[in-house]
Amino acid sequence: MITSLRGKIFFALGVVIFVLLWEVASFGMASSLLLPSPYEVAKELLHLLWQRETYEHLSTTLIRIGLGIVLSAFPGIILGILSGRWNDLYFLFQPWLLVFQSIPAIVWVLLSLLWFPRDVTPVVLAFLTTFPLWVLGIRQAILSVPGELLEMVDVFGVRGVRRYFALYFPYVLFSLSTTLRGTITLSIKIVVMAEVLAFPAQGIGARLFWAKTYVDIVQLFGWAMLLLLLSWGIDALFSRLIIVLKRYFHLEVE
Repeated sequence: MITSLRGKIFFALGVVIFVLLWEVASFGMASSLLLPSPYEVAKELLHLLWQRETYEHLSTTLIRIGLGIVLSAFPGIILGILSGRWNDLYFLFQPWLLVFQSIPAIVWVLLSLLWFPRDVTPVVLAFLTTFPLWVLGIRQAILSVPGELLEMVDVFGVRGVRRYFALYFPYVLFSLSTTLRGTITLSIKIVVMAEVLAFPAQGIGARLFWAKTYVDIVQLFGWAMLLLLLSWGIDALFSRLIIVLKRYFHLEVE
C-alpha cells in the first residue's frame, strides 16, 4: 500500500499515462471491436453496475471463491502451525505442497472437469491453489518469532496455552491477514479462469465466455474492469488491516 505523498503522485501519474496510451491505441485501431476506448469501457462498467444480473453473477463467483478459501484455510492453518513446530511433519507433507504448487492451474482445471461437476470445478481450483499458501504462510509465522521472546517467556516461566498466545498469536494473526489477502486475489483469477473453461450456468467467467463468443469486446472489457476494481478494493482493505496489526502488536515483520 502506497503511504507517501510522492508515491501516490507517481502512482496517479502512471494511471494517467496508461489511460492516455490506451486512448491512443484505441484511436489507432479505429474500431471498438478490436480495442474499445476507456470512455466506452467506463460506460459499459456503469451499465453493468446498474444491472441486477451483474450482482447475481458476482455473488456466485464470490461464493465459489469463499468456499474454496474456507475449505483450504482450516486444514492449511492447522498443518501450518504443526509443521512450524515440527519440521519432520513439514518434510512429510512437502511433496504434496510441491505437487499443488508446481502443476499449472490449467491442468487442475482439465482434471477437475473430468472428476467433478462443472459448478464444483472453480471451488476445487480455489482449494488446490490456496492450500499451500495457508500452510507455508502460517508455518513461516511460527518460525519468525524472535529468539529473544522465546528466551523471555522461558525466564518468566510461561507455560501451556498462555505461552502459545503470548508468543505465536500476534504473528499468526498477522500472517492470517497477509495470507488471506494473497489467497483472495489469487482465487479471483483462478476461479474466473475455471468458470470460463468449465462454463457453469452463472458466474463472471460465464459472462466473459459469452462476451467472447458474441465478440462483444466492450462488455468483455467491462467485466475485466469490474474484476480489477474488486481486486484493488480487497488489496487496499487488507493492506490497511496489515498496517493496523503491525502497529497494534509492534511486529517487526515485512
